[in-house]
Amino acid sequence: MARTGDGREVTVEISLGHCEQGRTLRYRRYARYLARKAAGEAILKAMEEAEMANKHLDHTLESLDHLLAALPDAMLGVSADGRIRRANSIAEALFGYSRDELLSLYVDDLLPDRFRERHAGLVREYFAHPRLRPMGEGLDLVARTGDGREVPVEISLGHFEQGGERYVIAAIRDITARKAAEEAILRAKEEAEEANNAKSQFLCNMSHELRTPLNAILGFAQLLKAEGSHQLSETQRTDVQEILDAGNHLLRLVNDLLDLTQIEAGRINLSLESVDLGHLLGECLNLITPMAEERNIMLSYGSGDSEFGPHAPAPADTFLWCDRTRLKQVVLNFLSNAIKYNEENGKVSIRWTAASEDRIRVSVTDTGAGIEPKRLDELFTSFGRLVMGQSQVEGAGIGLVITKKIVEFMGGSVGVTSELGHGSSFWFELRKGQHPCEATQDSGAESQPDVPSTVDQPELVVLYVEDNPFDSALVGRMLEQRPKIRLLSAHTPQSGLEMARTRDPDLILLDINLPGMDGYELLEHLRAMENGKDRPVVAISANAMSHDIEKALAAGFDEYITKPIDMHRLIAVVDRMLDRVANETRRPEQSVTAVAP
Repeated sequence: MARTGDGREVTVEISLGHCEQGRTLRYRRYARYLARKAAGEAILKAMEEAEMANKHLDHTLESLDHLLAALPDAMLGVSADGRIRRANSIAEALFGYSRDELLSLYVDDLLPDRFRERHAGLVREYFAHPRLRPMGEGLDLVARTGDGREVPVEISLGHFEQGGERYVIAAIRDITARKAAEEAILRAKEEAEEANNAKSQFLCNMSHELRTPLNAILGFAQLLKAEGSHQLSETQRTDVQEILDAGNHLLRLVNDLLDLTQIEAGRINLSLESVDLGHLLGECLNLITPMAEERNIMLSYGSGDSEFGPHAPAPADTFLWCDRTRLKQVVLNFLSNAIKYNEENGKVSIRWTAASEDRIRVSVTDTGAGIEPKRLDELFTSFGRLVMGQSQVEGAGIGLVITKKIVEFMGGSVGVTSELGHGSSFWFELRKGQHPCEATQDSGAESQPDVPSTVDQPELVVLYVEDNPFDSALVGRMLEQRPKIRLLSAHTPQSGLEMARTRDPDLILLDINLPGMDGYELLEHLRAMENGKDRPVVAISANAMSHDIEKALAAGFDEYITKPIDMHRLIAVVDRMLDRVANETRRPEQSVTAVAP
């Protein structure tokens, strides 16, 4: 270093030499200003830093290559121009190219031609607004391999910058196996749905075919019982009752099968509301009492430590959130089983307790033979019946299955405990309901008129369109309980239209399955008539599925009666429809007093 006159320090280079002058040895000093040394050092330092950066980059890229090679998915690194810059061995295997071949391609080369134009726009958009896109975003993507095959893939995207250049890292997963599995599941589901629909249709058809002869058996047996009570001997009356019992048992089996089919298919309509549990249990015990009395079985019900007899006033302090009709079905199933599988002179009690803060448990306990613990699970399987002492008990073994599914549809649960020799306790739990401001109770089943109305009525005309002469004759006999009703019968849709036009009936009863023109089409023609817009039309059909009833009511039928026809219900519906006619504008001067509301 040297110092200048103005005090600055500069870098210098010095060389030395010598010479003699006289006897004196003198040294020569040469100083050279090395101002350019600083620039040289800076360049050298920059070169060293660049070399270090390159080594770091090489190390980073080497690490990246090792990382990509270890990943289970195909990995591609792509630059902004779409060129493939990195690839792992999984990508080589997936696309059928060597690594060098992949690095010579653009990412568009790995796509089917039909996707390339759209993909180019997506690439530009992604580089402009990069974001992490994980797999599973629901995109159906397809890649093309070196041999031209198309492979379904799922892609995850990420991005990074290196040396001022932006890159995209694509993780590509071959989902061929998964797609095949999904398609197999979808096919299996479709086949199961087709099979289930076929089963439902088969049961619906079988129900219709079984209900048609049952309509005649039960219908005429009802007439014999109603009309022949003073003309038949005791033995004959017993025989008629046997016919009714057997026919009704077969009808219950048909109804249970249809119910199970609809529930298994998830087609169950629920009307959830707060239901007074004590009141409903009292109704159920009243209905089941005759069955219990036949076997001298004592019935009781209660809450907590309180117990009531079957005819005691119902305490209104507990409400459940449920469908009232379905809950009644559940309770009656439990009670009837407890009676059927009980011992003579046994006991059946039904009690409810708080299962939790917001749930109530209802238990039906009997004193029957009990069930082996290892066989309890069999109780809730279709057509599974355990013979535990009462081998002659009627049933198809599906009642508990239906009960369990109904309770589960209402958000509850079902269970059972049992001890051999001491009886069983079946229970269900449901959510609590709120106490209504104004308690309103269903009136239950429709009134069942047993004798003809004695009120002096003008003659009323009822038209019944039915192609089956036995069914037509049966309805005629049933309506003889109303002497002031004149029944007109039409056996074809065309003759029914003509009678409706010329005879102006007060009420039309209409079969659904008619030859040439079904009941729905016939209803449209009837409603289109000048005198048919407000005339009540009641459907009578052996199609008893809930969706059949809903379809008919939605189409404009005023009521729907299923076959086999219950005589009391038929008369109640006819009375109600004719009473409505009398109170409306068609015949304001007439008055009809109906037995049923």
